[in-house]
Amino acid sequence: MLNLLGEVWFDARGQRREPDWTAVLSLPGMHLHLYGKLHARAGRKMGHLTITGPDIASVKTVARRAAGLLGLPGLDAI
Repeated sequence: MLNLLGEVWFDARGQRREPDWTAVLSLPGMHLHLYGKLHARAGRKMGHLTITGPDIASVKTVARRAAGLLGLPGLDAI
């Protein structure tokens, strides 16, 4: 599971953007859960992604790809 905090809705310059859900959801085993909150802000949990797969290695690979698409840092440890 990857938590989606409000930062995902902003680019590096702080400009609001919509995450590329089409690219994220095209990954195998990806499931998006948004909580219906209208306003994103830093640190606010807006939803999460769950990933299913045949084994932990493939799930970790897909999680890293999703994190890259969303600009999430620091997932090298998974």
